[in-house]
Amino acid sequence: DALSQENRFRARLDALENAREAAAAAFEVAKSQYRAGLVDYLRVLASLQSRQEAERQLVAVRRQILSQRVQLCRALAKPPVPLRSEP
Repeated sequence: DALSQENRFRARLDALENAREAAAAAFEVAKSQYRAGLVDYLRVLASLQSRQEAERQLVAVRRQILSQRVQLCRALAKPPVPLRSEP
C-alpha cells in the first residue's frame, strides 16, 4: 500500500543520503591528494563521477517519492463513483 511504499522510499532515501555524503568526502580527499601530488587527476575525476552518480540516484528517489504522493492525492481527491446510474 501507499504507506509501506513511502517507508521503503524513505529508507532508500536515507541510504542514498549517506552514500552521497561518503562520495562527497571521498571526492574532497581525492582533490587534496591530487593537490599534494599523491594521485593523478583521473582519481579525482573517478571520485567526482561517483559523487555525481550518488546525487543522481538521490534526485531520482526524491522524484519517485513526490510522484507517489501526487498519485495518492489524486486517488483520494477523485469524486465518489455513483452506486447506480442517474436517469
